Amino acid sequence: MTTRTTFYFSRTRDKKFYSPDGKPLGRIKDMLIDLTGSRPVVLAIKAKVQGQERILDFRTFELMKAVTQYVIKCNEITDFTIPENSH
Repeated sequence: MTTRTTFYFSRTRDKKFYSPDGKPLGRIKDMLIDLTGSRPVVLAIKAKVQGQERILDFRTFELMKAVTQYVIKCNEITDFTIPENSH
């Protein structure tokens, strides 16, 4: 598997994400993207976790490609908080 730094959102929408040991944790619904820099940056994931929608910090996620499919791993479920200076 290779780690991805660029990807199409459509390839991740409604896909499950997993703990480091392979246990399913939730499903990706949407992404929060920062467009202020020279390249768009994913800040957070809107996900369904145990029946609840949550906004999770993307820094805890890894996106890897195994042959033709993406494998999405979440090392730690961490809620995202919008930085004060971004309002």
